[in-house]
Amino acid sequence: MTFTNHDSAALTIRLAKPEDRETIYRIRHDIYAEEIGQHPVNPEKRLADQLDQWNQYVVVCRGDRIVGFLSITPPGSPSYSIDKYLDRESYPQLANHDFCEVRLLSVLESERTSLAASLLLYGTFRLLESMSTRRVVAIGRQEVFGMYQSIGFSSLDLSIKSGNVTFLLMELLFSETKEVIQKYDRIIKRLKHEVHWKLDLPIDSSQSCYHGGDSIRGIGSSFENLNQQTQIINADVLDAWFPPCPNAIEQINRHLPWLAKTSPPTNAIELSETIASSQGIASANVVPGAGSSDLIFRALGSWLKKSSRVLLVSPCYGEYEFICKEVIQCQTSKLILRKEDGFQISLEAYQREIEKGYDLIIIVNPNNPTGRFLDRQRMTELLDHTPPETRFWIDECYIDYVDKSQSLETQVSSRSNLTICKSLSKIFGFSGIRVGYLCVNAKEANELRRITPPWNINMLAQVAAISAFADSSYYQERFAETHKYRKQLENQLNSLQLDVVAGTANYLLVYLDPIRDNKEKFLNACRRNDLFIRDLSPTSPSLGKQAIRIAVKDRETNHRMIDIIQSALLETRQPVDHEQVIDSAQVIDNG
Repeated sequence: MTFTNHDSAALTIRLAKPEDRETIYRIRHDIYAEEIGQHPVNPEKRLADQLDQWNQYVVVCRGDRIVGFLSITPPGSPSYSIDKYLDRESYPQLANHDFCEVRLLSVLESERTSLAASLLLYGTFRLLESMSTRRVVAIGRQEVFGMYQSIGFSSLDLSIKSGNVTFLLMELLFSETKEVIQKYDRIIKRLKHEVHWKLDLPIDSSQSCYHGGDSIRGIGSSFENLNQQTQIINADVLDAWFPPCPNAIEQINRHLPWLAKTSPPTNAIELSETIASSQGIASANVVPGAGSSDLIFRALGSWLKKSSRVLLVSPCYGEYEFICKEVIQCQTSKLILRKEDGFQISLEAYQREIEKGYDLIIIVNPNNPTGRFLDRQRMTELLDHTPPETRFWIDECYIDYVDKSQSLETQVSSRSNLTICKSLSKIFGFSGIRVGYLCVNAKEANELRRITPPWNINMLAQVAAISAFADSSYYQERFAETHKYRKQLENQLNSLQLDVVAGTANYLLVYLDPIRDNKEKFLNACRRNDLFIRDLSPTSPSLGKQAIRIAVKDRETNHRMIDIIQSALLETRQPVDHEQVIDSAQVIDNG
């Protein structure tokens, strides 16, 4: 893509102000009446309609002059532009007001070889992403339909004649644009110095860690579609497939009004003591938190500074690289695990690497996303070869799926450099209420408690977690079922000629075929059938572009997943031709 800098004034992207409206209406007349003849020329030289009462414009300016704009009609609006041309009852996916409409992508002729149009599209999609938009509808000119296709739109097989212009009705599932947004991201990063970004969100989407979770869009931006929860398969996140234990559910159901209105114990002392008793560790070593991310940010933010040196055993949970590189901005290196080596750590390679000198080493075990596991003996061996002045952080959020006794948390009292991070959210079915803990030496545990806000863990989470620890037999049965379902899912995926890495927890690392499987088309086909799968390329580039992760669900849901995956592969899989050149998707100049 080539851009021309037309004058010395940089482009600015921002939301339109009330005083911009008249300029926008006059540009609309210049383009849509005088240039392309969609509307008749009028004496006022302005075009506006009733949608301007509630729509929102994103504008691009060169200096103080507006040179382009795009209109957003938000979900729940009284009407949309498409209502002028069609009966939405004939299109079930458009019958409700749960979608966003974008229209009027307009750029002055003098700016159509500049960054303006691309900046408008990128900025608008970043805004929609921040609003948790799920579905986007547009009417686009027939002759530029290829442009809309390149950013994920598909035709709904309806053409509309308006004046001298023919439009096509199109829709887009917003999650399908992530790959395009990432490609725009790379362009924007190179051109940050040429753009004044005035939208109320970061210019670079990588400034926040990508976690997946697109499946939650199906519930709606205001959770208005909670009844859709059984239809949507959220295999892109690692929530437990089973509900919390009966004991926890009973406590929540019986006391919910009181739990909701009552302030929890300030420092969750009762929860800390329950964790210590259950895990066979000292309560002085326990720091409870609202899930593992809370603990990661709190501890690493306290321990590290820009001059710190961190080693990540990679691939691993993306939050670690994000906080080290983007938030703290410390020196971060990776010890890369390879598929051909079974994603196992070589002691020799580990020893060579740590000779470079690190303040902190982070290992996720069982590894997320590979699912591979190092037993207690092997982990102890790595720890024995680590200098005592180097912090050794083990993320054991999924270790209960393997065997609780494999945890190294009982060694914390005798190893001052060891920290264990545990999430109860995933193993107890508490992803929605967030609870976890660190096991760390008593001195640092005390320091972390000192910087912990009071009431950090809500009352419902504390009561539910204490109840869950008393119901361990229920969870042991669920973990055993998980192993059975994971193995069945692994066999079924292998039968579809997918490359599956055998796992140990509630997920599988899967590779699509690099020659015949177009990953983006495959993932989009799955999404259209309400199956959301995690694309690993944004946060685990060392795995390659064809790696995906699939969460294990119950037997019935796994069967649904396989049916959808099989259908998606049939739809998107290409015949194998080893001389075929596979072109990567292109982002076109939208001028």
